[in-house]
Amino acid sequence: MASSIRSLVPVPGSSRTGGPSSDHSQSSSALPPKQSTEYDDDRVYVDVRTGEYITSDRRAFRTHGDTKSPSTDSKDTKVDSPSGVLIAGQLAKVPKQMGRYPPVLNTTPQLSHVFRFRANAGASNSIQTGFLFQACGCLATTTTSVQPIANSIKLNKIVLYLPGNMASADTAMVYWNYATSAGFIKEETKTSSLPDGITTEGQPLIFVPPPKSLMSSWLSTQLSSSNTACTIATPAGCIIDLHISYTIQQSQAGYSGVTVASATVGRMYYLPLDGVSANNLRPQGVVTTT
Repeated sequence: MASSIRSLVPVPGSSRTGGPSSDHSQSSSALPPKQSTEYDDDRVYVDVRTGEYITSDRRAFRTHGDTKSPSTDSKDTKVDSPSGVLIAGQLAKVPKQMGRYPPVLNTTPQLSHVFRFRANAGASNSIQTGFLFQACGCLATTTTSVQPIANSIKLNKIVLYLPGNMASADTAMVYWNYATSAGFIKEETKTSSLPDGITTEGQPLIFVPPPKSLMSSWLSTQLSSSNTACTIATPAGCIIDLHISYTIQQSQAGYSGVTVASATVGRMYYLPLDGVSANNLRPQGVVTTT
């Protein structure tokens, strides 16, 4: 039993009740205060032969070679998988006051926002993937060029608010053009057509990318910016809310700059949803240019 006790060495800094007893008659290094399998202190010990961590926790130690704990407590007091650091060739437990290591952190900034647009005229508006990036904000690098700041996007939904003077022949809908290239989706189209004599509908139309489609996934700047993401048919005066999530450029290169008529270097601009050339779905409440 004596050899088993000698193999138990207190881990430095693990005691909260002080060092070993001064009447200890064994060799100088830190041995347990008495040759017994029970201790009243709250230190953590390591068996230098097996590398096992053993803690009293005001209960009995399990010493090397024991088959049962001498404690009446049925719980095993041996720490099987402690978190620790290598000190002098042996694994020593990290003191509790040191805390834990920092968690893994996603350092890429991510935002979710609702951008609002207004249809200047009734039209079937083609929305390219590049236009979605431009709508999330562009930084002016010259007086005639702006650079999209997003390097990946996820279109959550499009909401259409119809005008009160909508004619019966007007149509408001979203066609998911680019979504169909993923396959394995149900074809579904929502439309709003009013009967004669009815000039307003009142309820907004909500369009969500079809499940398992490309438009329901994150899209990066590795895709061609000229792909048609969707087509939005709107009457004049229709309000379009674009619910979108996006990440700010970090290591991945973004799309090339967009040529505009005028810009102030270093300023942010939010471009039309259907592109600067068409300029029909115009941003609301933000600085824009064409």
